[in-house]
Amino acid sequence: MAIWIRMVVWESATVWIQDTYSYKPVVEVPQQAEQVLRLYSCFHNNTLGRLWTDAQPYLFPFLVQYSLIAAAVTYIMWCNVGKEKLKKLSHLGKAGMDTSTTLDKRGVRKGYWKVDCRSASKGLFLGLLCLVGGVVILIIFFVMKDQEDFKTKMFWMCNGTQMIILSLSIISTTIGFLQLPKLSVSTTKPLDLDRLLLSSTIIGVYIFSVFGMIVGGINYTKSEYLATFCVNALLFLQVSLQDMLVAEASRRTCSSRYQMLTKPGRQVITFLLFANITLWILDTFMTHTSVSQQFQFGFYGVLAWGIISRISLPLLILYRFH
Repeated sequence: MAIWIRMVVWESATVWIQDTYSYKPVVEVPQQAEQVLRLYSCFHNNTLGRLWTDAQPYLFPFLVQYSLIAAAVTYIMWCNVGKEKLKKLSHLGKAGMDTSTTLDKRGVRKGYWKVDCRSASKGLFLGLLCLVGGVVILIIFFVMKDQEDFKTKMFWMCNGTQMIILSLSIISTTIGFLQLPKLSVSTTKPLDLDRLLLSSTIIGVYIFSVFGMIVGGINYTKSEYLATFCVNALLFLQVSLQDMLVAEASRRTCSSRYQMLTKPGRQVITFLLFANITLWILDTFMTHTSVSQQFQFGFYGVLAWGIISRISLPLLILYRFH
């Protein structure tokens, strides 16, 4: 949490000071701002410094994700301290005493993870097609993003790609709700770590999407603002439906031979896996740029939206990764 707060304050303050003081020919700069500008110019005096400053927007979400995962794992370890010892003492002398020290009880019974792609060909094909399309769009974006003549086209390309993927994910999730009841109910309790990460990261997704919908809704008569509203509304809906689908799927299992052969819902889960990978790539390298968030910066301001996005966007990226 301390690393997260430090990065939010440092990154937001740096961008705000650059936007406020760096590009004005005559301006009275406060001493604190002057120190930040000197440090920023010092970084740009050598190749390593330029690489560091250019990579910071991409490294920041990964630092936050690592900190959150480490905090969640530490919390789960703290909750389980002493439980195994008490369990051993209570079952002392009984046959079949559980001597496992792992947090995942399912790993004890299975001993390994088995993955096969049977009954998932359609979802695998559509998912790979979605992933390839996202990578192509990302390459085009990095090639053309610095050209002012293509700013509008880049905006529509970014938002259009996200709207297509989110819409397909919503349709797939709806189909998944129809397929999952064909599976048997499992008595296995979902992992506490999974539930903790999902419940904490989805808050950031809601914050990011709600603030984006506010920006798009204030001037919905213009096509660019309407597109911003639609993207964030689809994001809000898709994440809500997917979270319910994941919660339901974690309590389902194949118990009969017919279920083993048909594997209901596997096509949907496979496609959603690749769709989330694609969105994770786009959110990591494209969503945080000024091209994708130009209206948010214009409405909230550089400092306010910088803080909001640096709090919520890493949670959105971690949600896709998880």
